[in-house]
Amino acid sequence: MIPTDKPFSKRRNGLVKKAYELSIICNIEIALIIFSPSGRVRHFSGKKRIEDLLSRYINLLDQDRGW
Repeated sequence: MIPTDKPFSKRRNGLVKKAYELSIICNIEIALIIFSPSGRVRHFSGKKRIEDLLSRYINLLDQDRGW
């Protein structure tokens, strides 16, 4: 176990909780992708599958993405 794993997992859990709360309170679709210090990928999506949200984002025009 890497020394930063414990604080990372606590912060990750806090981020996922906040993302979930935000999706409920604001009635929004949300996707969260987190890369751990050890290289693992974790993801969270509120109401829909993360793949559906990502494909929707990819298909947006650049100006609609906020770029």
